[in-house]
Amino acid sequence: MKAPRWSAQMETGQDAVDAGHRAMLTCLAELERVPDSLLAPQLESLLAAACATFDAEEALIASLHLPHAAEHAAHHARLLDTLRQAIPFARSGDMGTARELLGLLPVWFNHHMMTMDAALTMAARWLRAKARFGSAPDGFMEMMQGA
Repeated sequence: MKAPRWSAQMETGQDAVDAGHRAMLTCLAELERVPDSLLAPQLESLLAAACATFDAEEALIASLHLPHAAEHAAHHARLLDTLRQAIPFARSGDMGTARELLGLLPVWFNHHMMTMDAALTMAARWLRAKARFGSAPDGFMEMMQGA
């Protein structure tokens, strides 16, 4: 499966999170065409980008007091674990296993953006509406609690 491409629908409205997501998608796309000799360093770059992005995203989620923060962080941890499992295979020359694990990442990213990050995006938009108009639609945060 090909790496997803960035689209405006993926924007959370939080510059640091959006920049991190874009960087991760760029790394995923590069992994599809990177030669085996460069796979391990590229995986390490993706791992570093993912750690930084997820740290920023989880801090934002905590600051917004969004529900399901632990579930969101656990979802991040599963991606990081997959990367950490793939790196030793790439380093040892078992590219088949490393690339098989990498094949899971686009599926993970699509699922994560459509589920976990959807709540973050809605909350960020609510905050922008509240800042701009002095209020946001009634019941919005209650709806988020049930998401």
